[in-house]
Amino acid sequence: KILKMSSSEHVSVSVIVPAHNEQDVIAEAIASVYNDTFPRIELSVYVDGATDNTLQVVRNCIAAHNSTGSKRHQQVQVVVSCTKCFYKRQKQQQEREGQRVSVCDCSNVGEEEKERYSPGGVAFAKNRAIEQCSGDVLCFFDSDDCMLNDRVEHQVALWARFPLSLIGTQFMRLPEGSTERYTRWANNLSDEELLLQRYKDCTVVQPTWMVSRCVFEAVGPYNEACKAEDLEWFYRFLDWYAEKTSTPLPALDRILADSETNNTNSSATICSSCNDAGDVDDGIKRKHNRSSHECEHAIKDDESQSKAPKLNDKNKEISTQQQQQQQ
Repeated sequence: KILKMSSSEHVSVSVIVPAHNEQDVIAEAIASVYNDTFPRIELSVYVDGATDNTLQVVRNCIAAHNSTGSKRHQQVQVVVSCTKCFYKRQKQQQEREGQRVSVCDCSNVGEEEKERYSPGGVAFAKNRAIEQCSGDVLCFFDSDDCMLNDRVEHQVALWARFPLSLIGTQFMRLPEGSTERYTRWANNLSDEELLLQRYKDCTVVQPTWMVSRCVFEAVGPYNEACKAEDLEWFYRFLDWYAEKTSTPLPALDRILADSETNNTNSSATICSSCNDAGDVDDGIKRKHNRSSHECEHAIKDDESQSKAPKLNDKNKEISTQQQQQQQ
């Protein structure tokens, strides 16, 4: 099913935005989604027990963009719900079919309602935003981020070539220099480091992810009882990928082309950092200690093929060591 729909020509993308108390930052995040150049975008926002004016800011921002008369803005589909109305609105989903914009009119959670509408957490909010959206591909995005206006277009083009993969990007934190060590680590992982250091942290940074809805559903939703929900899902994805593709080391940071058959699907792996400026053009700009992402993954065929034998030899070496240990 995934391979049949792996064409960027008709694919739709849902941008997943979980939010809690984000009234000061979410307007800029939404604006960057509206300004993305990809033509088939759905914005899915789930407001999780917000006690500030997040919901009203979201409504104002969406109304403002829809009133500009811009053809681009008129193409963006929108679904917004919150803790108060989510399950009721899901039951009414059929009635909402065909509506380009569906935004709840709930008020923020008041003092007397905090216990009844307490936030479910980041994993809970992401799962609800995914449940209510309809896109073929899921694009993850934090409510205090900004993405460059061709991020989705670049990631979808790569996803179309490698539809089983988890597509990530590089990023930049603003203000510049904040979390400098982490930013340098995440953006400069080598092929081997992206694989091995997955035990240290999520080597493909979660707010930059893009993945097929079919793949996400096959792996399963976020674990809502886990505080490190991105890392836990990442590990499950690696297990799923290894099983489906018979790839012993699925978390390599380059997408490799099979040098003998040129069958890119069979050897697709998790995308990585690409330091060639000629291959990089998209991204996200994350506000106050967040980021600006450049697509990490476009690898030239000749580079891919030159790397493949080394990685295959490494796989054989590790496999041999494992057999010796078992003996």
